[in-house]
Amino acid sequence: MASSPRPAPAVIVITLMAAAVIGFLVGALVATTSEPDATPSATSTSTATGSPAPSPTATDTPGPTASVDATVSLEADRDTAATGELIRLTGVLVPAQGDVELQVQQSVDDIGFVDFPVTATTRADGSFAVRVRTGRVGSNEFRMVTDVDDTQVVSNSVVVQIS
Repeated sequence: MASSPRPAPAVIVITLMAAAVIGFLVGALVATTSEPDATPSATSTSTATGSPAPSPTATDTPGPTASVDATVSLEADRDTAATGELIRLTGVLVPAQGDVELQVQQSVDDIGFVDFPVTATTRADGSFAVRVRTGRVGSNEFRMVTDVDDTQVVSNSVVVQIS
């Protein structure tokens, strides 16, 4: 019985490293897939999948807001969704200001808000739109956070039940 030659250890190591790099790149691509908004605008519209576990730096309190007159309102296009389904979040920064970056935050089943890997940028009229998707089953609460005049401004939260 003839035996086949074994691959050299260096070939095995190189093959495993190539597979790891390809896996990492595919994972990064999936996590940052963009979904364009239906209407062309200067809005940053992103899609991302929520992280599987809450960050240890969860924040329930938004920080100082007393001296700022700015507000951010937020709406979701649905109140229920399946895991991985796109959810469109829209809102307005008042007073209107363009090119303001807002961070999406998420809380699942009241664990406390953590940064979601998606941001939005306001248009000149203060409006913004962003799409998110999550695999976190349960009551998902989303809100937007930004800094105006060095003071954190937090939107109302919207709840989407994910099943």
